Amino acid sequence: MGCVDKIDARLLALYGEQTQPPLRERPDEQSQALRALWVRREQLR
Repeated sequence: MGCVDKIDARLLALYGEQTQPPLRERPDEQSQALRALWVRREQLR
């Protein structure tokens, strides 16, 4: 499996280089907490 991981890593690196995806900021703590509550609510439905 180690060889596959290296191949996957290389493909992901090439994808990132070629597509230049925009950087995104990490959500703040309040947003993360609200998201966690929403996910839990959906699990209980």
